[in-house]
Amino acid sequence: MERRAVWWFLLALTALACVRSQPASAKEMTIGGLQKICSSQDSNAKMACRLYIVGIYEGITIGMNMADHNYRHLCAPNDKRDAALEKIVMTDLNGNVKASPELRGKPAAEFVGMVMSMMFSCHIQG
Repeated sequence: MERRAVWWFLLALTALACVRSQPASAKEMTIGGLQKICSSQDSNAKMACRLYIVGIYEGITIGMNMADHNYRHLCAPNDKRDAALEKIVMTDLNGNVKASPELRGKPAAEFVGMVMSMMFSCHIQG
């Protein structure tokens, strides 16, 4: 079990290095953009924030279900949906941006996916 934990930790570090090394393209959501819409008082912006995060969660889940079932999946409990996913992602995002402001220009989707894979990883035996 300890070996598996080390493997996940190394995978997370690799993912974070990838997020930090690639700037966002002009068309994709940045971490700073996501932070802005998620902290907005506007209800439409808040809904866009939630839908963006849930969309990434569902996209990863669908993609992994289409792949070989020996890959890891996201295993969020049923009560960890929508508002709860948003809160988990934004807590992590705000902490990381505070520690490293240069992250604001990086792609948001990669960051959200990385947070979810660390928080809700599981392994399905096929």
